[in-house]
Amino acid sequence: MRFLIEALEARTNPLAKETAPKYNLDSLDLIGVDMSWQLQEAKNKFSEVVDQAVNNGPQEITRHGKKTAVLLSMEDYRTLLGRKGSLADFFRRSPLGEMAFERSKDLPRHVDL
Repeated sequence: MRFLIEALEARTNPLAKETAPKYNLDSLDLIGVDMSWQLQEAKNKFSEVVDQAVNNGPQEITRHGKKTAVLLSMEDYRTLLGRKGSLADFFRRSPLGEMAFERSKDLPRHVDL
């Protein structure tokens, strides 16, 4: 969904491509960057984890091999919080918002219960 939103913003905002993050906040996908930290290592290298979050995107933190937390930069956090409007508003603003749909007036099918 996030990529769809960014694609629509890129059509209306020529700077959107330049300011879009280099990673997907929905799935934490980054290529070639170690984004997963064991909890003890993250505690010992907290400053480095913060730097990685600021420079390379969200950092996963695991406890006993289970994903338990994510560290985000303030910019990414504000991006996530900054989404405004409902899904219906999003579709109203989309190019499909002007399409007219008609509901079928056929009777419903018979179902044996």
